Amino acid sequence: MNKNILLGIGIFGVLACLSAPATAQFTTYDNPNANWLRSTSGVRIAGNETDSVRSIGGGAFRVNFDNDGTIGNVGGDWQPVWSSAPYSALNQGDATLYWADATNFTFSSAVTSFGFELQTVDLMDTHDIMVQFYNGSTLIGSINRTIDNSGVMANGWDTTLGGARLFAGSYDQGITSVRVLSGDDYGFSAGGFRYGLGGNNSITSNGAVPEPGEWAAMAMMVTGLGGLVVRARRRRA
Repeated sequence: MNKNILLGIGIFGVLACLSAPATAQFTTYDNPNANWLRSTSGVRIAGNETDSVRSIGGGAFRVNFDNDGTIGNVGGDWQPVWSSAPYSALNQGDATLYWADATNFTFSSAVTSFGFELQTVDLMDTHDIMVQFYNGSTLIGSINRTIDNSGVMANGWDTTLGGARLFAGSYDQGITSVRVLSGDDYGFSAGGFRYGLGGNNSITSNGAVPEPGEWAAMAMMVTGLGGLVVRARRRRA
């Protein structure tokens, strides 16, 4: 093979490796639409209203909390205001959990998708909420949303105009935990917990997992450089 062609393949492989992404892509979902609901499974909240729980789910998947969550329900005393389609897939009476502070959700096993709907208990002011998604100790992505309940009292009292929103994401290498943060540490309720399985579901090392494009680029680089070495040896012979 021509020396210039081999050199070109090697250089292209190096450049491709440098430009290839180091980790899989973190994908977010705006609303709990049919695609989100169809591709995930619900996590059951078991217990009676006002019970405190440290975990939900069971069997193949559980979500564990570092703070007790208090069971309530959409439209109940603990969370009278929620939201409606397309922003919410929950109905009146569906179970929710309430926390007064930032909280960690840790999973019994890695999943490729996880999400839930969140609502603050304050009906007067807007609140900025951040949910961080982790693979092991590596932050793989975050979602920032403003919860705005001002529509509830704009024309009388309409609980369907609440600001509850979905915080959901997918990551093929596996999500192992999330952390909910509030800009002013205001209490919040969460419901409609859902997860999806598939992909590698592994814990990455420093978040660096070569993707197929990277492996291809590496192969091209090795092929090109290897060809140059062989050609050089033949010329010396």
